[in-house]
Amino acid sequence: AEGVDPAAVNRFIDSLQAVKQTDIHHVMVVRHGKVIAEAHPAPYRAEDAHTLYSCSKTFTSLAVGLAIEENRLRLTDRVTTFFPEKLPDSISTHLAQMTVRDLLIMGAGIKPDWIMRNNHPDWITEWLTKPVTDTPGTHFQYDSMCSFMLAAIVQRVTGMTMLDYLKKHIFNDMHITEVDWEQSPDGINTGGWGL
Repeated sequence: AEGVDPAAVNRFIDSLQAVKQTDIHHVMVVRHGKVIAEAHPAPYRAEDAHTLYSCSKTFTSLAVGLAIEENRLRLTDRVTTFFPEKLPDSISTHLAQMTVRDLLIMGAGIKPDWIMRNNHPDWITEWLTKPVTDTPGTHFQYDSMCSFMLAAIVQRVTGMTMLDYLKKHIFNDMHITEVDWEQSPDGINTGGWGL
């Protein structure tokens, strides 16, 4: 009815399942605004929730963009201005220079510490005490804590968790009602994972 060969769609879905080291949970094909095919191979079901892992970062960036559109923050805002009570006694030049944009491009200049969040209840304070070894914005280093800091900034400027902010502006309008996001020990959505 929508001009797509059903056999081609079946071959496509079969080919996805044949890819080694791939675990397909759900596939939805949409054409002209209509769902024309769905597959959710066992043991998965259409109603199952699925963790998005690092794809969660996409929604963090979306929340930042919405906050910018609402004039709640700017790309050039300095990270230190959002958390004055959590700053170390001595603020390095590089830390003082770090902006929202630097976090978005994962160019904070801080060496990623993948176990820090397992050992400290206050992730913001701990992250802000890390040495900023590179000039912010000059070197990409994949670090989910940059996304966490963005989630913390969104929460600070909106007065609500990033998940609630996205529910209000995106998810509710899309009729996405079953959505959850992991939080840090102090109640901030993790940003870089956990949606």
